[in-house]
Amino acid sequence: YREAMPALAEAFGPRSIAHAHALSHFAVVLSATGDHPAALTTAANAVAVGASAAAGGEDLATLQLNHGAVLLEAGQLDAAIAPLLDARAGFLAAGQPGVAAQALSNLGQLRGDLARRRADLALERQAIADLERAADEFTAAWGADHAEVGLALVNLAVLHVERGRCARAVPLAERAAVIAGDGPDAATALVVIARCRLAAGAAAAAAPLLERALALQATGHDPALVAEAEAWLGLALIARGDATLGAARLRAARPALVGKDHQADLVARVDRALAAP
Repeated sequence: YREAMPALAEAFGPRSIAHAHALSHFAVVLSATGDHPAALTTAANAVAVGASAAAGGEDLATLQLNHGAVLLEAGQLDAAIAPLLDARAGFLAAGQPGVAAQALSNLGQLRGDLARRRADLALERQAIADLERAADEFTAAWGADHAEVGLALVNLAVLHVERGRCARAVPLAERAAVIAGDGPDAATALVVIARCRLAAGAAAAAAPLLERALALQATGHDPALVAEAEAWLGLALIARGDATLGAARLRAARPALVGKDHQADLVARVDRALAAP
């Protein structure tokens, strides 16, 4: 992308819709690599270039969707709401319900994250409604086994497991794991199921699920998500009687979890387990 940008700007013009799309997709790539400052600058520039080129309809909605997704991944949740709402409206107007559902799914994830930060039950209910509707819209547009259905379901399952609603979380996570196969979303789904097994006193059943999740996360996965699975595996090992191995897992996981607002409860649980005689 870096090498292609000057050529695209020269070929299509630095203020063209084609250049705006190239910038927007480059921003998503930067975000995926964790370079959030560069991703944010590039995504905002893409929207500005699109506006100067009088982009509208699906073109503008695509730029807004990517901008919102980059803001979401960078943790700028409040700022992401407006572009995602605009993107959804634009895609619906353009007769693209599946892509409009992507914007809604992102909004559901965003609102779920905000609900955790603020302990806001009303916002959590809105997030659940967003994700349920997004899953239905994905299914109608692209089929029940599409990856975006699985992503919406696993995000729903996470919201439920964090409130201890395992009866709702497990079926969603099981379905998401089937859809994901060996993909990264399967790891998150397996962690949800394992947490519920551990909560039910079935540590021996939880541990293999967490080991499988870690195997799926072995390459290219978010270190914080790997640490989360590692921490839950440590807790499961201690619960089943493998105290030494479990404590080692917890010590390895803890540094990547500290300072993450949404992991504060898990860090506290890790600390209690490590302090136990």
